[in-house]
Amino acid sequence: MADEETPTEPTPDPEPAAPTNDIRIGRDPNGPWKARLGSGDSACEGTGETANEALSSLFFQVVYRGYPFDLTIGPH
Repeated sequence: MADEETPTEPTPDPEPAAPTNDIRIGRDPNGPWKARLGSGDSACEGTGETANEALSSLFFQVVYRGYPFDLTIGPH
């Protein structure tokens, strides 16, 4: 416990959550490949027999369903 003459440092605000504009590609054991963009309720997922098909499926959904992520590469 600090006494009244000892200054206390304010605690910094917590860091905001990192953006979820990353694409994760993986495979369930003995299952299809999955490519996932985002997380939570706003996530979008594509599946396929190969990683390439899963990624193509994901990009098809992003382009034709108006997915709300900015896919610009590089600083913006």
